[in-house]
Amino acid sequence: MDAAAAEDASDPSAVIASGPALNPVAGPQVGKPSSILLNICPDAGAGPLDVEVDAPLLPRPLEILDHGDGTMSVAFTPLVDGPHIFRITWGKKPIPGSPFRVVVTGTPHRDPSLIVVDTATLARGGIVGQELRFSVIAPEAAGPGPLQVDISGPDEPSTVRVHYVESGRFEAEVKVSAPGQYQIGVLWGDSQPVPGSPFPVEFWFPGEAPNPGPCPAPISRSIPSAPTASACGPDTAAGAPARRPSLQKPKPKSTPAIPSLATKAVASKAKQQPTSSTTARAAPSHAKPVGSAPLSARPSATSRSTTRAAASGVTS
Repeated sequence: MDAAAAEDASDPSAVIASGPALNPVAGPQVGKPSSILLNICPDAGAGPLDVEVDAPLLPRPLEILDHGDGTMSVAFTPLVDGPHIFRITWGKKPIPGSPFRVVVTGTPHRDPSLIVVDTATLARGGIVGQELRFSVIAPEAAGPGPLQVDISGPDEPSTVRVHYVESGRFEAEVKVSAPGQYQIGVLWGDSQPVPGSPFPVEFWFPGEAPNPGPCPAPISRSIPSAPTASACGPDTAAGAPARRPSLQKPKPKSTPAIPSLATKAVASKAKQQPTSSTTARAAPSHAKPVGSAPLSARPSATSRSTTRAAASGVTS
């Protein structure tokens, strides 16, 4: 029987979900292993079993286990609190109760000291009326965030935004309408400042920026940035004047907190289909795609699908 015929012959109503992760009173906790147990009745057919997870951050590990006794389980360790949506299908059709809303409790680990800001760009300063963009790198070990950027200075900024770029990488942009020195704050998690925050950044009117000179030493660890025509700051050797900041009272403005965007993990395990695989995909977040392992219908109780990390722009 080919794969399409096997799926058509599968009966998802014969797959019953239970287990500790579905306990409405004491559900999963951050950092502690949990699972959903699936009882595969004899008349369920060949499957396959597919699991899709939507969560703020991909559980690690996330795997499907075949216990060899007519049961399977979805084993996972959540890294962040909040709702996790498990969509479980058998033969590409939802099983009873799917999707399952699993609420994870506890406090996730967050480490703002691991956040890397593009200080080279900030040190060069910006031009009034033009957007200044800089990157923020958030490795997976830093936790689920959220990321927040705020700015205060001589005048109310006209733009403060944060954009998700790719796994573990964000781009912030600010635009001001008056010259002077501003303070740009970069915060992670529970509004904790990252190393070097707030960052002093000078803004000039077009044509009034000093001649490019040596950039100040980075305030925190920096990431490479492409050379630009922006001024690096006052060139004391050339004696070029710099526009001094206004003495007006600073007016802070901040972005809304930007959480790590939703993660979608997809796992699949088939019966009697050795070429099927278990995978996880980040779409988008800190989580990374994983590799695959061959699976069989009802292997011995020691058989299991494994998860391997693949390059995705962040470090393990």
